[in-house]
Amino acid sequence: MQLLKRLFDSFKREISRLKQRTLLIVLLVGLVQGLLYVFLIPPWWHNDEPGHFEFAWQIVHFDHWPQFEEFDEAMRRKVAASMLRSGYYDVINYQPDLASLTPVYIGVAPQTTNYPLYYLVASLPLRVLGKADFAVQDRAVRLMSLGMFLLALWAAWKALGELLPEGHPAQWMTVLFLALLPGFTDTMTSISDDAGAALVFSIFVWVGLRILRRGLSFSRSMALIVSLALCYWTKSTTWPAFALAAIILLFAIFRGQRRWFAWTSIAVALIGGAWFSLRQDDAALWYRGNTQAQSTRIQDTSAPLGDYAFNLHYQPGQSPWIGQFISASQIQPLRQKTVTLGAWMWASQPAGIQLPILRMKLYNKNDGPGLRSLYKSLDEFSQQKSSHSVQNSCSACVLEVKRSMTSASAAENAEELFFSPAQSVTLTPAPVFYSIVFDVPFEAENGWLELIPFPVSSAEGDGQNVTIYYDGLVLAEGEREGSPQFEAPSAQAGTWGGQPFHNFARNPSAESAWLRLTPQAERIMGKIFSQGNSSVFVASLQDWQGTSQYYRVSASSLFQTFWAATARGHVHPLGKQLVYEILQWITALGLIGAFAAILRSFRRLPWPMLVFLGMALIGIWGLTLARGGVELLIPHNVIPWVRYAFPAAIPTALVLCVGWRENLRWIGGWFKISSRQQARIFIAFLVGLDIFALLGIARYFYWKNGEEYFILFIALLLAVWLGFNLLDKKSPPPLTHHS
Repeated sequence: MQLLKRLFDSFKREISRLKQRTLLIVLLVGLVQGLLYVFLIPPWWHNDEPGHFEFAWQIVHFDHWPQFEEFDEAMRRKVAASMLRSGYYDVINYQPDLASLTPVYIGVAPQTTNYPLYYLVASLPLRVLGKADFAVQDRAVRLMSLGMFLLALWAAWKALGELLPEGHPAQWMTVLFLALLPGFTDTMTSISDDAGAALVFSIFVWVGLRILRRGLSFSRSMALIVSLALCYWTKSTTWPAFALAAIILLFAIFRGQRRWFAWTSIAVALIGGAWFSLRQDDAALWYRGNTQAQSTRIQDTSAPLGDYAFNLHYQPGQSPWIGQFISASQIQPLRQKTVTLGAWMWASQPAGIQLPILRMKLYNKNDGPGLRSLYKSLDEFSQQKSSHSVQNSCSACVLEVKRSMTSASAAENAEELFFSPAQSVTLTPAPVFYSIVFDVPFEAENGWLELIPFPVSSAEGDGQNVTIYYDGLVLAEGEREGSPQFEAPSAQAGTWGGQPFHNFARNPSAESAWLRLTPQAERIMGKIFSQGNSSVFVASLQDWQGTSQYYRVSASSLFQTFWAATARGHVHPLGKQLVYEILQWITALGLIGAFAAILRSFRRLPWPMLVFLGMALIGIWGLTLARGGVELLIPHNVIPWVRYAFPAAIPTALVLCVGWRENLRWIGGWFKISSRQQARIFIAFLVGLDIFALLGIARYFYWKNGEEYFILFIALLLAVWLGFNLLDKKSPPPLTHHS
């Protein structure tokens, strides 16, 4: 027995050494990868990096806590000079005048926040580099982010050690994937609180999985509290941790035969949360641009058509409006044609309001905003904000746009928006049909039909409570007189002036309803999203015809920045289009393989842990997609970046790697490929992707002709070949596991 015990202990020590060696190798790979990205990508070339750096710099150099919109102009000019040298301004086609007295523009800056944990840590090297060149300071702070990158890899290793059986290959595969993933490395070596968010949430995932596996104890409870505090003070993208902590505690407390109570509680919470957050009473296909507590759709016996009408309640301090997207496929048949826009309208009391408006985006050959509109928007914004610093920050952009408008190229930047004629009418409690006639420009791309009644003036004086009603909205081709006769309450077709017509407005009589957020849920979501309207995101998910183009662009952005688009998304891997097409297939195979692996091992899986990871995955990726969706109605709205989703790096990478392992096992069985050869295929894929990403960075920033690429490519291929020869002697861990 003693001999068996000694053999068993020796085996455990060997396994432990192997695990530690594998972890050390992965961390060394991450270190080399991180250093390459820190020093190959020029200073300031990450998302909002100047603004993040500025806030960290202010923490060190101000004699008080930095306030929102506060900045040091002398520091900004030095940063701008460094940005000029790095070519930052070339991309945005703007050259700052460092000799003028106008405040210099360095991007969205400073990135002041109420949750400064990342900046407190990242600012440490700035305390000893006060007089160094700002490019040196930039890279010094990036090295702090690199340290967080390595800690995140370590936390991922520890977390997967709690989830997976001893020696399971998915552990090293997942962490190595994160270490060599260009998109993740790019974010984790940038000056950004997104790097801190990925680290602290990875620590939270590790703590959560440890509790789910081993149960609660005092030390683990304290670790959970500390990890939640880290998440709270780092960034709002990690706040789903608080909801996930409830799941951890339920499964940790109710174990064994009492586990049913945890499952029941989660189901009740999901159902109750949906009931608390959602109501199906808003007019479908119409987006609310306000916080009106009432539904935008009301059952009204006065409605000329059907049972329902649109309902906008105006009161002091609240100016309600709604609108809907008119897609390119709808606008195209109307180009260079006369159209009539009308509606039945009435009010709770006599009131003067504005008729419905059709706003159309016009084709711009430069694929950007028209200068006139851009100048107007910037000027209005700077005037609306009383803050002196905001006005100064905008002034440089305003002057630059104004100079461009007077230049010879101004004709090439035609106005990008067209509005139907504005007209005001006085409503009474009796429904009356009003209409306007106008021509659709040839350049019209798509449109936005809006009911925006304010300014409202009532018979009892301005600013009184007034409810405005609309019904039977119609947008039809041709110049029409009188009122239309609809075939059905849906109001999609009928006759008008004795001629048939098709109504291009959707749900024009408010007969159909869709889901919206309750005011209480809207307020909660407002804590996470500083801009936009969360109800708009919920609505957009139900309007594929109106928003499909936006979400296709968003999905492409998320996909590319996840895999290999670096340096603010401007730098792509060598062979950009082909590489992304191949990665699409590889991603799909990973997802299919993960589903197959779940089905194969369904009864043996640790479901509480998987539910925890799955909800983390869905919650954080959902909020990432929502970050753009809530701003869908804002001009030049945000296209989301994957950096907001990297707090969920562990479950995301795990799903893909488990799927690829399943695929490789299946291929290996068919073609007699050993498990070690399967591991080499996986490593070769990661190294190959990284090579193409690094070549893309080199081409964009350093080498402009092909000879250097060819030499570098051959050198890298030689290095890979030597590496695989080394692996013949020290083989990677196999992809098979028998536990």
